[in-house]
Amino acid sequence: MGSFGTDTAVREGGGGALECLIDQDWWVFAGPNGGSLAAIVVRALQARVDTAERPLRSLTVQYQRAPGPGPATLEV
Repeated sequence: MGSFGTDTAVREGGGGALECLIDQDWWVFAGPNGGSLAAIVVRALQARVDTAERPLRSLTVQYQRAPGPGPATLEV
């Protein structure tokens, strides 16, 4: 496994979107571990919301399907 902090990082992309990498180091069975995907979502939210004023208290995630490995774009 890689570094959780590095592997769940997001960075600025084009057009106001964020980019990340879905790393196969976090794969279980037929796709990525749901917790690693949730961590990427949390990091994207933290990049767009002032967390000092509005800290994250809970998160519920439902996945439509497993993403493939590689680069991904997130819009918050």
